[in-house]
Amino acid sequence: FGTHLDWNPNGIMTNHIQNRTQFLAWIDSFGGHKIAGGDLNAWTWGGSNTEGNEQRITIAEFDRRLTDLCSSLRGSHDVCNGTGTHSNGWRPDYVYRSSGLASVTYQVVPHGGLSDHNLVVTEINVP
Repeated sequence: FGTHLDWNPNGIMTNHIQNRTQFLAWIDSFGGHKIAGGDLNAWTWGGSNTEGNEQRITIAEFDRRLTDLCSSLRGSHDVCNGTGTHSNGWRPDYVYRSSGLASVTYQVVPHGGLSDHNLVVTEINVP
């Protein structure tokens, strides 16, 4: 499953919350192994305000259902936040997997393409 959750630069998180809620409900409606990710426009750090709190809630809701590949291989979101997936250095891009699948590799590859995001290359063992 791939997504791009809305970014609300003025702290109005209505679209982001709606995107998150609908995407996670859709993922939850499927059985079996799952791989989900994309530009979540979310982080685990930031100010204690509406925007910062909703960003953390987004990651917490994904973490409650699935396993973040980077965190499973490197130990924590804090460690992974040190490797930005966006050209300005922050990490809005995530890849998650369900239990029963194994995280093998996670790498952020800078590129000179048209996107302001770097490539996130992962390997997941599927039984």
